[in-house]
Amino acid sequence: MENTFRVLLVTDNHLGYADQDPVRKNDSFLTFEEILRNAVALDVDMILHAGDLFHENKPPKETLVKTAELLRTYCMGGKPSTVEVLSNTEKCFSSKFDHPNYLDPNYNVAVPIFAIHGNHDDAAGIDSVSPLEILGVSGLLNYFGRQTKTDRILLKPILFQKGDSFLALYGLGNIKDEFLERCFMKNNVEVEYPPGDRKWFSVLLLHQNRHRRGASMSVIHEKYLDSVFDLVVWGHEHGNLLTPTRCQEKGFHVTQPGSSIPTSASPEETTERSVGFLAVSGASFKIDRVPLYTPRPFVVRSFSLADLPKHILGDTKKTERIICDTIDEKLDETAAKWKEHCEEGRTSRPFVADLLPASMRPQLRVFLETDGKLALSTHRITQHFFDKIANGKNVVRLKQSTRAKRSLDNETTLPVKTPGEATVEDILQNTLAQNSLELLPPSILNEKMIQFIEKDEKNKLSVFLEDFLQSTEDTLFARKIDLDETAIKNAVDLEARLRRALEEHPKENSEEINQ
Repeated sequence: MENTFRVLLVTDNHLGYADQDPVRKNDSFLTFEEILRNAVALDVDMILHAGDLFHENKPPKETLVKTAELLRTYCMGGKPSTVEVLSNTEKCFSSKFDHPNYLDPNYNVAVPIFAIHGNHDDAAGIDSVSPLEILGVSGLLNYFGRQTKTDRILLKPILFQKGDSFLALYGLGNIKDEFLERCFMKNNVEVEYPPGDRKWFSVLLLHQNRHRRGASMSVIHEKYLDSVFDLVVWGHEHGNLLTPTRCQEKGFHVTQPGSSIPTSASPEETTERSVGFLAVSGASFKIDRVPLYTPRPFVVRSFSLADLPKHILGDTKKTERIICDTIDEKLDETAAKWKEHCEEGRTSRPFVADLLPASMRPQLRVFLETDGKLALSTHRITQHFFDKIANGKNVVRLKQSTRAKRSLDNETTLPVKTPGEATVEDILQNTLAQNSLELLPPSILNEKMIQFIEKDEKNKLSVFLEDFLQSTEDTLFARKIDLDETAIKNAVDLEARLRRALEEHPKENSEEINQ
């Protein structure tokens, strides 16, 4: 009997991303179909998905239908499985069905998917349902790794056997990093070990911040994780770092497949994309790179006006022409590389050849560092590339140079953005900056407002305000401190002002919110 587990490692497909964009609305589905075709061609035993299958936790019906069509087309079938389940999976899956879908007598599953949720498709709303749960109860995939408590974590494995090889699969769906880090620090994360009578290869699917991007951002350090794991498949981070790296303190390896499509303007989004083909035999493993050929190319270019020739500084049109010409060269170079990349795909992966278009306009993002003295037209620059790129708006971002910032005499100013560029965070930051909060903590209020707007959790804001004000009143009463009714009234009135501000900048104007 075959002794090697054949597994495809996938994460961050963000299905439904840019679904209102006429050019890019099908990008995520095109690449996901390529991934599923690779799974079939490689004859994998299973797909392990480390979160953010969907871009939203309440995806539109069209997104759910397209996803279900792809899963039914490529994952259902009569291929018999040689992988046995050895453990009691009663409490592993997030539904009433306590067994993997490929063992259900009512389904024929050829390629089972085991998936955790990410920060985009986590459970939300009054009923706290993740879109993965809908696919799970439909028998299209196996949704696991959801925790019912955020102050005490229990990781329970699903145990598999294939011939003489044994695999223990753990999953931890996304939890707010601050909460999870606190659990690790307080030793409130319990890992149930597999039986000691066999040599197990243990895999953990994780979807958390791995790298710090700001002073206030929490991250989950590798040293927090248990040494029982042999391999950690890290989701959420979009950079492709598939080659396993060893954690010196704990001995396990970490692989980071990265996202299958670009969803932000960070440099890591410009790298070539791939998924991982994991082979596990006994205690040994190997990960091969499976390149993807359908993702749209993404060009990010930064300019500092201080680096331009001095004789053209002050001439707006010449400056804009140099910027456009330089980017044109980069776009031509990108188009040539993409064409070569696709030809390689048609040759090495003929089963995806029909998915590769004859041409594909890239996405473009330009960062301009300026001292504020030269009035460049971002509109003219954007119009120059209108028929050459896929994203027709939010192309140019202006930022002040360090020297210009110092000249403001330490004044705190917020960047001015047009309605089309403003994000929810920008609007909240501007609104909160104009209000002196005496009771409500701005950071928590910001978080709850984003959940209210982005995840459509209609009761999140009102429940938070009511609970917070009640607990504050109880605390002050217990300490026999007089209540400042004006401060409480101001806190309640702030909700109305935030609502009005958000109505002026609706969600659809913000393309990139909260990666």
